[in-house]
Amino acid sequence: MGMNPTVRLSREQIRSVAFPLLRAIGMPPEDAAITADAMVWNELRGAPGHGLGRIFQILERSRAGGLNLAVDWTPLRETSGTALLDACDGWGVVAGTRAMGIAVDKARDAGVGAVVVRNSDVTSAMGYYPYVAVMAGMVGLAITNSVPLMPPWGGTEVLLGNQAFAIGAPTRDHPPLIFDSSSSAYNMGKMRSAAAHGEKLPPGVALDDTGEETDDAAAALEALRLLPMGGHRGGGLAIMWEVLTGILAGRRSTTEVVGMQELDRTAGVSLYVQAVDPKAFLSYEEFLARVDRLIDQIHSNPPRSGVDRVRVPGESKAGFESEYRARGVPVPADLLERLRALCGDFGLAWPL
Repeated sequence: MGMNPTVRLSREQIRSVAFPLLRAIGMPPEDAAITADAMVWNELRGAPGHGLGRIFQILERSRAGGLNLAVDWTPLRETSGTALLDACDGWGVVAGTRAMGIAVDKARDAGVGAVVVRNSDVTSAMGYYPYVAVMAGMVGLAITNSVPLMPPWGGTEVLLGNQAFAIGAPTRDHPPLIFDSSSSAYNMGKMRSAAAHGEKLPPGVALDDTGEETDDAAAALEALRLLPMGGHRGGGLAIMWEVLTGILAGRRSTTEVVGMQELDRTAGVSLYVQAVDPKAFLSYEEFLARVDRLIDQIHSNPPRSGVDRVRVPGESKAGFESEYRARGVPVPADLLERLRALCGDFGLAWPL
């Protein structure tokens, strides 16, 4: 089977495709700009599943009634250091980005800002929201709940989402630290790939439909019962993440959250985002120097056998970004043809 040909696009070219299509679909200008910028960031960092292809998901969900494109982002409640937003079933990337922007503004005055979002659509890659804080010189944290994919530790029936979360910190001499993870021991993309190629799963990552642990990727994919990373530790983390998201938001939680495949149903996702201003604790220059020193210590740690070098969170993605900024992002040619056709449907000129 031949490789799908790709076309190298610059950041500006990716945005020139995304923004007008998002506007044509019905997003207000500021929300379309937020979404397009996030798509560019994900494409640059080697995460195309959260890039241009999401335009079709936005189109399908909005047409089917599961996604609202016209949202009033005025906070429902607000204090000097906190806010509560109702995303009114709006696109999760917009909700998360706006929430982190509010958290950053509050952290400038209070040292720490925390925002909870209720009634959001799916949030895409969580690492983008701490990145927003990092670009403002702050430490950022973002957590989301999701459609149930994991039993509680020791159980057999799904109750909790895989509860993605991300933490980011600014640096001076290195790429920003960005740790982006789910709470499950395995992700759905890898499981689908293993099932497609007839590969076995590693131990301790999934249950079958009888509630027994399995290494059969096809059986695990059919059952959709992931196990938490780190056993009871990851299971406990997933529970506490639910407290900070669905519970604290006062809306849908656990089995009430809906998956994005159900196009006509609102997802009901919740988020918790937090920004911490290092200057509330020490000088900014000292903070950056200390983070850089930590990274240098990690890089100088002798690697184990089979490991070329010891890396820090976000370093591999930063490698993609460095290459793609220089050479352009490889975008599948067939995706670009679909986007070209969509431009035609909306009467838009193809920008490339």
